[in-house]
Amino acid sequence: MTDLHSPGCCIVTGEPVFQVITVYPEGHPLAGRPLKIGAPLENALRATLVLLNGVATVTVAREMLDALSQELPNIWRRVLRTSLYEEENRLMLGGAPRSPEEARKHQEGLEKLLANIPIGVLCAVPWRDFLKG
Repeated sequence: MTDLHSPGCCIVTGEPVFQVITVYPEGHPLAGRPLKIGAPLENALRATLVLLNGVATVTVAREMLDALSQELPNIWRRVLRTSLYEEENRLMLGGAPRSPEEARKHQEGLEKLLANIPIGVLCAVPWRDFLKG
């Protein structure tokens, strides 16, 4: 497992399950990781996690769905590390400055995420089906 989760990649293995259009360039702290993703691959699933206070979704490869349940504490730590990293480095990652109100709302959401824990996997559907509506 990698330290941070990348968009379009399996939360368990870190391997792409979406087409990778472009990656971060050499010299960037996230060099080689997906920057822009395209369509989901055949094995891409959108898994819904039941949290103590709500739900969250993650992307997982079909063949890693069982491992998702078994590795849930480690995977949740990765989700939290990634969220914190993205917040601390959002301007470097191309994010726009936030207004004070936007910053407050985002901080509240981050605090809710940090205070939550996953209980289990509710369901998983192919990303292709989900995107069709």
